[in-house]
Amino acid sequence: MKKNMPPPSRLMPKTAAVEKLGWPATVLFIILVSAIPGAWMKAEGSPLLLSCFVSASFFSAVMLSSLEAHKRSQKLAAERQEETICTFVRQLNCREVDTWIIRAIYEEFLDYFGYPPHLDDRFDKIDPEDIEELAIEISERIGRPLEDTESNPQYGKVHSVRDMILFFTEQSLEERPVETPLTRS
Repeated sequence: MKKNMPPPSRLMPKTAAVEKLGWPATVLFIILVSAIPGAWMKAEGSPLLLSCFVSASFFSAVMLSSLEAHKRSQKLAAERQEETICTFVRQLNCREVDTWIIRAIYEEFLDYFGYPPHLDDRFDKIDPEDIEELAIEISERIGRPLEDTESNPQYGKVHSVRDMILFFTEQSLEERPVETPLTRS
């Protein structure tokens, strides 16, 4: 490898795998959260039947919303089943965008969404804290720290996968955290 060429993005360190909650834990969490409005109403002196009705209504609304989001996610996963990072890269000019940014964003969102991301996938229905955590992971993997982000021209404009690529393209590059064949696990 020539000295002036950056190391290939395949040598980028992988993200530590995070185990997601299974459906029983999710349902239990929703039940517990649904009980809060009913318990509050009961504490305020509302009749028990009304408190139970409010809790059940809240539970139903959260479950329906969750099921709808799950169906939408499954549909996108089925539609994008044949897509790979190659499909993603073809939408970009790799001479203008750092391949490390492309690979890190693709891999992080593939893991987060559960299906291959598209450049136009928006973050409207994603918790901003999740986006921030993903940005921190990506930043650490590509060697572009999240320092002085306010001076980044893309600051406050990250609403899609494409926007996040543009944001990291504008962040300064420190040193790439390269994995060598000897350090890989």
